[in-house]
Order: sequence, then C-alpha cells, then structure tokens
Amino acid sequence: MEVAVLPTGIQNRVDLLSNFVVAATNVTPTVTSPSELSPSDYDVCATRVDPVPASTTMTFRCESTYVFGRYLFVLRQETSSILQLCEVEVFAYTELVNVALNRPTAQSSLRTGRGPSLAVDGNTSPNGERDGSCTVTNGDGIAWWSVDLGIMIKVTVVAISQRKQNVESLANFIVAATNVTPTVTSPSELSPSDYDVCATRVDPIPASTTMTFRCESTDVFGRYLFVLRQESGYLQLCEVEVFVYKSVGNIARGKPTFMSSVRSGRGPSLAVDGNRSPDAETVGGSCIVTDMESKSWWAVDLEGVEQVKEVIISQRDQDVDNLSNFVVAATSVTPTVTAPRELSPSDYDVCATRVDPIPASTTMTFRCESTDVFGRYLFVLRQESGYLQLCEVEVFVYNEAVNLALGRPTFQINVDWGKGPSLAVDGNRSPSIETTGSCIVTTTTTRCWWAVDLGIVVKVTEVHISQSDQNVESLANFIVAATSVTPTVTSPSELSPSDYDVCATRVDPIPASTTMTFRCESTGVFGRYVFVVRQDQTSEPLVICEVEVYGEKRFGLHYGRPYMMTRSSTPVLATSRAACFAYVLDNTVILCLVRWVVLVGLHPCADVLAGGFT
Repeated sequence: MEVAVLPTGIQNRVDLLSNFVVAATNVTPTVTSPSELSPSDYDVCATRVDPVPASTTMTFRCESTYVFGRYLFVLRQETSSILQLCEVEVFAYTELVNVALNRPTAQSSLRTGRGPSLAVDGNTSPNGERDGSCTVTNGDGIAWWSVDLGIMIKVTVVAISQRKQNVESLANFIVAATNVTPTVTSPSELSPSDYDVCATRVDPIPASTTMTFRCESTDVFGRYLFVLRQESGYLQLCEVEVFVYKSVGNIARGKPTFMSSVRSGRGPSLAVDGNRSPDAETVGGSCIVTDMESKSWWAVDLEGVEQVKEVIISQRDQDVDNLSNFVVAATSVTPTVTAPRELSPSDYDVCATRVDPIPASTTMTFRCESTDVFGRYLFVLRQESGYLQLCEVEVFVYNEAVNLALGRPTFQINVDWGKGPSLAVDGNRSPSIETTGSCIVTTTTTRCWWAVDLGIVVKVTEVHISQSDQNVESLANFIVAATSVTPTVTSPSELSPSDYDVCATRVDPIPASTTMTFRCESTGVFGRYVFVVRQDQTSEPLVICEVEVYGEKRFGLHYGRPYMMTRSSTPVLATSRAACFAYVLDNTVILCLVRWVVLVGLHPCADVLAGGFT
C-alpha cells in the first residue's frame, strides 16, 4: 500500500498530535464519544506520548492481534487540547479464510463408507447417517484424520463440527499441524517435536455444535492439519475448517530485519519503514548500508512461510554500484543462525537476480521467475565483495487461492427447469443438468446473463467456469466481466462497455464436462459484480455448472468510508485519495480486524483543522 504524505514547507504545531491513543470500538461515536468510553469498550491498537514529528508519516503496528471494531478512533489523552491529522490510513487483516475446503484428506480407517473428504466439503450438517456428511473411523486403535493444505502455513483458528449423536466419538483429542505426510507416518506415531499443537480438548464437543479453537500459540505451522484422539475409539467429524488470516499488500513493512553489518548507524529496519526516499545522507534519511565485505546481505522475517510473488527494491540517489550483482531469494533458515551467504542453493528459492546496478533514485519491481518461491525469510545477497545499500524492500505474496464467489448472492436473466442462479456458486462442479444436478439454466432468450455479487469491489484476476455434459452450445459466445452496477438495477446485457471491465471472451463452446480457466486479459479488472453474458443476437439459452472467481483484496479500508470529528456535527466522506481503487465494505460489516494504522501528519493549516473539516 502506498502512503501519500502531504508536502509542506510551513512549520507545524507538532504538539497538536501528541499523547494520544489509537483504538477500535463497536460503539457509535455519535452515540457515545470515544472520550467517554471505558477501556472495556475498545481495543487499543497503539499509544504515543511524544508528538509525531513534523511532516512525517508514522506507522503504528497494533500491539495485539486482537484489535476488533467497526469504528477506528484517535483520542488525545489530555483535556482542553486540539487534535490535528492530515491522513489516517487503516490496514486490516482480511477475513479468516478456510484453507481446508475441498483439500486432499486422509484418515486412520474407514467406517460405513464415511471417507475423510466429507469433513472438508463445506457441509457442517450434524446428520451422521448414511445420507449425511460426517466422517467416521473404525473403533480400533488411536484414530486420526488429516487434511493437506498444499503448502506450509501459519494456522490461526480451527473450527470443528460435531454430530448430533455419539458425541463421545469426538472427545479427548488434539488439533495440530505438521510437515510430516500422514500417509508416510501416522499422526499417532509422531513425537511431540514433529508437530505444533493448536488446541486440545478432553470433554466431548456438544451435539450438533461447531466449536472454534483459536490456536494457543502464535507459532503453529504446517502443511498438514490433523485431529488425533488420545485414546482408543471412534473418531467422527462433520466438518473441519482451518482458518488463516490473509495479510494484504506489502507484508515486509515493519517486520523484523537483519543485515551482515551496519555502516554509519544505517540499521536494517530502515529498509522496511515505508520510506522509499533515495536520500541517505541527511538526517531522517532512510537507506541501509553495510560495511565493505564479501557477499553483503540483508534479510526480513516475514513471520511465517509465504509464497513470494514479487519484490520491489528502491535504490539510493548515488553510489549505485552498491546495489548490483545480487540475488533476491526466500528461505526458512534463520539468518542469525546461518547467514544467507553461507547457504547452499538447496537451502533457498531464488525469486530474481540482477547483475547491473539499479539506476539511481529508482524503484524496481522483480516478479519472481518461479511460482515456487517459499520461505519465512526474504533476503538480498550480493554476489561479490562490496557494500550493500537498500532504501526500501517491499514483499508481495500470492493470496491463498480463495474462491470469492462461493455461496455469494447471485442473479440471472430468468430461470428454466427450476435451475436458479445460486447453483453456480454452490461449490459443485458436477456437469449433470438433470434433476439431481447443480447447473443453472435460463430460457431461450437474447443475450442471456448470470451474475454474482462479491460483496465488495475486488480486483478480479481469474475466473473458472464449468461446462455441462450436454448441449455445449449453451455456453458459447460469451464475455466474462466485472462491474459495480447492480444487475437488478441495470441488466448486464444492457450495460455500455464503459460500465464494465472485460476479463475474458470466448466464441467457441467450452468442451463438455470441462472446467475452463480464464486469466483476465487486463490487470485492471475491478468490480463488485462478476457476470457472464452471451453475445448472441439470436435467442439462445445459457447453462453454467459452476463459476469460481479469484482476485485480490489489496486496498486500504478507509478510502471513501465515513469518518467523524468532534468539531463536526455530521459525518463527511473521506475522498482525499480519489485515485485509490474504490474499496467499499458493506455497511452490514460490523467487525474489522485492524492490522496497522498510519497517521500522516502534520497539516500546515492547523488553524483550519482546529475548526473542523468541511
């Protein structure tokens, strides 16, 4: 996320932004002023006593991961004082994402055909009979169940759903993460050093209940999540959901850093302070510099294994040879244990290499050459003797492949055979359009369409569409696009091209029983609604079995949102960054988990600010 600092040459009253608290609450400020709240009414993100320096943007990383609230406020802690702010930017964790859904599973044994995949099918129904959706093992030995999350991740929350009967079959168990493949070594045979425990429970989970386990430790990592009973007996599970917080934007900012040596007090944290300024000389300069040495390096701890997508590096305004002939790579080896220059190539994944210097005062983007760049630590390593200088390093990662359309509200031009629009977002790709199938069908109409409401404006990157097993011409000659125009207000077939961004077009039918991936042709496909509309001028039906939408939620939460000041009688809209993508949350969203807050200050017109915005 970019931060814009208002330029000023006027001396500020820095004391007008001092001795304050930044916090989140669900109490409406117009009902109860933040100054009247008790500490139990809000979660504190950060506090500061000293003034924020003049013309400075300061980042406050929340001291706790449990900062929730609909309203974010800044409150001075002294009476009879003025508060001035130039900009407040709020960054949050995205929603908890279930990364277990439809992933590969395994279990210790199988009873009455109740296979392990039933626990990740998205169905939390407590019905464990033959027509239900719960796994059951045999009653012999120590029972276990596991799911393969695809890559090693940091587990935050696990939700487990219980059957409506035989509750003792889900009691006295542990929930843990490991990198040991369950089909190679059974979880029941692992030693405690082989896994990280998320939670334990002795008593049965109550009947027909979904219980949430917040991991007791912040260091629960693993590719495989397993549930392991601690005694002989059956194990039954109706659903297991594994949640992680997906961070957004530059994940390196403010994280712990390391470097091979420090020159002139230019420590490693300066490369993740959010300041790309190429000036390293003056007081307040923000570039790191090592000593002259063999294979200088710098590294950042991403605080969890990530799949690195791209790295952005900013160069100084001079001595450009100090940022040349280097490699950018990711590793899980701690830099303070083994320096990056001592690692063998098998210890790290290379994102990019560069021989020539980065030009002076330039920010260069390195898109990783491979999609298989994983690691907890991202490092920059020179391949020869010399200094290493960096003004800023920004790290961006792949979001977990989350289908943003699953279970969302849907619309279509009309309905035939009772096959309504929600069937295309039920998670079922089955190509059958018979009575028991799960495909939407419209009547024979000109320019048939179907749409899904993603809830917020997102950047759409990829759409997957599943075809039926017959009548393939019913899914041909169409476009896939995103818009912010509500389909019930204006039909997608009536929109002008300026009203939507096209992701992809296709003339030929999608082959029968096939799921086809459409990677958006443009990087600028934004919208709250994704639609599929036929381009035929003659009457043709539209049949779709499943639509999956993948994209990015990378934008600050505050732009265009209501905010309030004590001097203002009514809320006004924050529109100071009109160029920012319109990331608008539904008013029904009550909680937002605040990740960090940026205060941009201070404004040169303190007298105007003291009187309130208009």
